[in-house]
Amino acid sequence: MMSELAFQTMSEYAQLRDQAIELLDLCLTEGEGGPLLAFIDEQIANDPPRIGLLRMLADDLQLRLLSLREYRFDVRDRVVCLFRDDFSVDITDAAPPDGLDHYHLLDPQTLVACVEQQGQAVTEQERLLLLKTAEASIEIVAQLTADVRLAEYLRAYVTDWLQALNTQRSRTYQPNEPPGEYVQ
Repeated sequence: MMSELAFQTMSEYAQLRDQAIELLDLCLTEGEGGPLLAFIDEQIANDPPRIGLLRMLADDLQLRLLSLREYRFDVRDRVVCLFRDDFSVDITDAAPPDGLDHYHLLDPQTLVACVEQQGQAVTEQERLLLLKTAEASIEIVAQLTADVRLAEYLRAYVTDWLQALNTQRSRTYQPNEPPGEYVQ
């Protein structure tokens, strides 16, 4: 049976975790990590630091990173499929799947030029549609790339602190004390 204190701690952690996720969303929207960094620093300053909450936050950041990367890949993949399926044009040389970190630096005209280079005839309206699609995908990937970089930074910040707190705790551990909460 769970003690009332343990239940209160779990409830408090759940509320703080929700707050952290809201701050993460705010940081990604604003393009800067200040609010979440302040929250993390506040958790570290607690005595004792909320290591369990920081571990959950690191896991949440990792899941968000996976989601952002998957979405970024999907945006590029939809453009590749559009060119391939509707125009029989392969743009993977211009936009390789392992080049997602640089996709947002592409010139949309380069992707559209692949159509002509591969000998496909398109109307002016189709060319404009391809150009607008390429521009939109590049813009979306640029934002997602910025979000990925920010989320990577925030996750590294949390995991660095978790490692430091674990090291500090292991150095101050006394054999007669009950073991504290350790980072896995």
